[in-house]
Amino acid sequence: MKQIKDFRVQIISLNPKGHTSILSMKESVDIQRLNQRVTTITFLGSNDISLDGRPLTEASKVAFNLGQSVYPLSFQMNEEDYELLNFDAAKAQWDKYCKIACSGEESKYVKEYIESSSLWMKDESTFLKAIMQRIFLQLMLFKDNQDYLMIPNYPNPNTPLQWKLKRASTYSNPSIWDLKAQLCESNPYFVEGKGILEVEKTIHGIPKDIHLEFRVEMSNEGYYRKMVDINIIEE
Repeated sequence: MKQIKDFRVQIISLNPKGHTSILSMKESVDIQRLNQRVTTITFLGSNDISLDGRPLTEASKVAFNLGQSVYPLSFQMNEEDYELLNFDAAKAQWDKYCKIACSGEESKYVKEYIESSSLWMKDESTFLKAIMQRIFLQLMLFKDNQDYLMIPNYPNPNTPLQWKLKRASTYSNPSIWDLKAQLCESNPYFVEGKGILEVEKTIHGIPKDIHLEFRVEMSNEGYYRKMVDINIIEE
């Protein structure tokens, strides 16, 4: 059974100085259940995006459009893992977009940014690490038996964290996990990080509503908070 579903995504970030930013967008996903164990999920990309209620700036649009050039992205999922099915096609689309974008771009900075991003496309493994920084993809591909959740570059690139998951509810809908941050590299200012993840699914096992919230304390700055809400748009 093939279904295209739309999701409203809102990401709220708060820094220790009290500044709040709100990123909002719509994501579309094509979901095909091949059998009871295997599902193909094709991410069709984002649209209707805004930052703090306003359209993206021209500089932000460059990064956004570059990221969108790799879609659609198709993954095959089973109970244990997932596999990207169309890396070669995504890379070809990205190469084509970069060539067109650079040929019509006057800004040296923007050209250098586009060209430097070629490192993401070096091979499939590198691309997957980069693309999984997109929290929507990571949460839609989330497995109930997962041990860790990766939230890269938060609160900053010098504090690479992974989040240990501990299931707080069993056989319930929504399912709930407690999160505890673990530092991947040394940072003397990191104190602790805690959070919660809630995932509600439809009767067909498709994520319906997802809420992720976490807080990181840095001794030299204070508390950083992030809240992510992903909600299916009912037809």
